[in-house]
Amino acid sequence: MKILETKNDAITIVEAQKKHILTISELTRGENLRYRPPEEIDSQRSNFLVALNQKGKVVACVGSKFYDFDAEIIALKVIPEYQQQGLAKMLLKQKIRDLRSWPRLRIFALTTENLAANLFFPSGFIKVGIQLFSSKVLMDCAECPKNRMEGGIHLCNEIAVLYRG
Repeated sequence: MKILETKNDAITIVEAQKKHILTISELTRGENLRYRPPEEIDSQRSNFLVALNQKGKVVACVGSKFYDFDAEIIALKVIPEYQQQGLAKMLLKQKIRDLRSWPRLRIFALTTENLAANLFFPSGFIKVGIQLFSSKVLMDCAECPKNRMEGGIHLCNEIAVLYRG
């Protein structure tokens, strides 16, 4: 359990519980995240952390998904009223600490250029090609709704970043 003092609240970071599944799923709706249905969250619940405010409301989340020797940081989201207070950075650092306990595991994320520059690069990530990772990652990308062309433009706006510490 980690505690962060924000401008208006004390935040506690804990492992996700069954009661958090629907909220995490709803937090993954949005233009810069891949939607994660409740069934997926439930099957990987132990891989998720949530940030709770003093009233016990989920205000942020982060998860991880495993592929052979690769672990993807997924579903990193902070609700608007808690953004710009260091919460995303704290969640990311805690998730990295958790994942680093696994030997030989490569930690990566698929993210936007903006989020990479503001969060991932300062946290020790570098930009890499997606072909570096397990073929299972490429299969997931192939199924992503953003991996398509529309009006001659590829809709995926994500880049791959690798944790180098």
